[in-house]
Amino acid sequence: LSSACQSIRSTNTREMSLYCHMLYALLEEKEENVYTLDQLMAILRESEEYCLPQFIEEITELLSSLHTTGLIVFLKNNHTPGNSWVVARKGVLLTEVNGVLFAPDNFKQHRDIASNTGIIKLSTLSQLFRHYSSDMLVLFLQYMELCQEVSQD
Repeated sequence: LSSACQSIRSTNTREMSLYCHMLYALLEEKEENVYTLDQLMAILRESEEYCLPQFIEEITELLSSLHTTGLIVFLKNNHTPGNSWVVARKGVLLTEVNGVLFAPDNFKQHRDIASNTGIIKLSTLSQLFRHYSSDMLVLFLQYMELCQEVSQD
């Protein structure tokens, strides 16, 4: 009970909640669905409507919180944080990717891309989704447990 009361009284938690709300609102109003963390930081620097932290560590914490609640997908890159991926609307990306990768033969979205083993080459994935980074797509599909990376060995 004591720790719960401390959490409620903590201004950091309230600020975090407000910042999460503002960051989510910003992501929702933008047309793009996928950003690198560097791209998002540039948008935040240019934004006059939202008063959000300007440090990458704080934004990473906010994105992680939004990811934990399931509002976004944050594919964190620990080696190069700026190359982390933010998927604002995972349902949109999932629908688009699944609509192509798993479309039945009689659907117009169907592409003859998989071998009889279900393996799709990265080059094929890159050709199908030229407007997305193949690295991001692989990470996203792995996160959604829709694929596994297979080495050539």
